Amino acid sequence: MESLRRTCLIRRSQRFSRLRELGYEDGRSLRLMVRSAEANLEQLPQLAAGLVKAKVDVIVAIYTPGSRAAINATKEIPIVMVIVGDPIAAGFVSNLARPGGNVTGISNVTSDLASKRLQILTEIIPHARRIAVLFHPDDPVDAPAVWDTEQAAQLLKIEVRFSPVRSSALLRSAFKELTDWRAEGLL
Repeated sequence: MESLRRTCLIRRSQRFSRLRELGYEDGRSLRLMVRSAEANLEQLPQLAAGLVKAKVDVIVAIYTPGSRAAINATKEIPIVMVIVGDPIAAGFVSNLARPGGNVTGISNVTSDLASKRLQILTEIIPHARRIAVLFHPDDPVDAPAVWDTEQAAQLLKIEVRFSPVRSSALLRSAFKELTDWRAEGLL
């Protein structure tokens, strides 16, 4: 079988076992180029430009900022966006049924689901009155999700504390702060 060269922008920590189960092997039937900004969003345009320069066949971009970087870097290479909040509001596609251009993928409609996630958490932990929310303050999808969560918290009569986290290095201090606050749940 002719060797396929498929290159993807994916999280470094993601496992490739499912690809192997399907008969794909890195270096034999496909070539994966994994790039990660490690939560430093300002690196994303550089990483995307590097993939374009490498003339990859496809870019798989995770989250809204990664997808934006890939879309800004190329109009020719196919881009598969994954876990994107609202691709229409972000200007990535004109509609979901026929995205057009070189972009396709899936959305998790973050802002519309934020209140539902909070509601489900309070159903799982009915006594919870203090809910902590971790978010990335530079991700444009998180702003409407934060607003939506605040509105839902008022309706549910619970207290929500938002903890902005710009990098994995800040997670420990964020968890410490939320533990000290005595959060009873976490989103």
